[in-house]
Amino acid sequence: MVRPVCSPFDRARLVGAGTTECVEAAFRSHHTAVRDSKDPDRAVIAFPHGAWADFVGAIRMGRLG
Repeated sequence: MVRPVCSPFDRARLVGAGTTECVEAAFRSHHTAVRDSKDPDRAVIAFPHGAWADFVGAIRMGRLG
């Protein structure tokens, strides 16, 4: 039996602030890839891991309204 190849976003975390606006993140070896969960066929943006962690931390602390 041949198994399908999995997308790196299959086990992605959803990041949101209690809204329906979410993104999917795939943690790669050198960066974090991010895409719109509602439109996964569009562009993917890559962030250095530290920059992504800082962004998510700012959201969680309410510094980005």
